[in-house]
Amino acid sequence: MKIKKYAGFWVRLLAFIIDGILLWIVNVGIGIVIAIISALMNLAMRGSGVIASSVGSLISFGIYIGYYVYMVGSHGQTFGKMIMKIKVQRLDGVKSVGYGTAFLREILGKFISGLVLGFGYLWMVRDGKKQTWHDKIAGTIVVNI
Repeated sequence: MKIKKYAGFWVRLLAFIIDGILLWIVNVGIGIVIAIISALMNLAMRGSGVIASSVGSLISFGIYIGYYVYMVGSHGQTFGKMIMKIKVQRLDGVKSVGYGTAFLREILGKFISGLVLGFGYLWMVRDGKKQTWHDKIAGTIVVNI
């Protein structure tokens, strides 16, 4: 059996930055479309641009959730993790992370990890398995591949 090497802080941070840039590009594109729709709606109906802006925010949030839950749930990796050659795995040895575990880790767990000045993210620096709070909550580890 191959011994797993846990992914460290810097490689995980770089993967996060890559994913952030990718999502930013997508959201800028969506923002441009929403701005155009909002301007056209303001011309047609006074004040309706606020509705378009709110819908744009919901779409962006939905893309964020969908991206992380789908990619980690089905592949164990986002594009940033693929580039950095790291992967999320379950501690119980089940091959697929699955969408439920991915949602627990990526959305609820990361929210909790960030609550106290990001301390939940930094926890991995002192943890033997380099687990963050969201890894512990979901029962996952991140390994080099």
